[in-house]
Amino acid sequence: MHTRHLVATLSLLITPAVTLAQTASDSTPRPGAWAAEVFVRDGGTGGSLLRFLSSRNALVMGLDANVMNVDTDGPGTSSVEGTTSNFGLRLGMRTYRQSGTEQLRPVFGFGARGGYSDGGSGFTSWTAGAYGELGAVYFLTPHVSLGATGELEASFGKRTQTVGSGVKLEQKMAGVSGTLIRVMLGVYF
Repeated sequence: MHTRHLVATLSLLITPAVTLAQTASDSTPRPGAWAAEVFVRDGGTGGSLLRFLSSRNALVMGLDANVMNVDTDGPGTSSVEGTTSNFGLRLGMRTYRQSGTEQLRPVFGFGARGGYSDGGSGFTSWTAGAYGELGAVYFLTPHVSLGATGELEASFGKRTQTVGSGVKLEQKMAGVSGTLIRVMLGVYF
């Protein structure tokens, strides 16, 4: 539900930029330029800083987070209460491709990703792996873009949970996951 509110808020903020946008004479970021990007996806929000190494390639440094409060109490069930926090870091490269129109730029990227989770029910976990992204951004002005990407991640990790009278359970994890769509708003400076 919070994701829908965030998307609606971003849409209201972007509407004046779309209305006032003139045709960008050059939507190609310059080497040495920076960009800040916020994104919304199923399972969390986050942000990235981009440093353009050339007009087509950027170094991506990002952080995403998700905090969830759980409070379950009902007939015939035991009461469960706690907060689960998930944090992820990414470091990678993104390439901005050319297209038939100067404002639309297909993108693909790849890099390393790590994560940490701390749960209210006594568990912690960490993951490490690699990700790949594919999508497009549309430059509303030379300094503002709106985009969407899909992401695929392969990772391994370890989950530790303390149960009962201090007994620790450990579980090793490996897997592949994906995000169908991640909506991004970027500002270039």
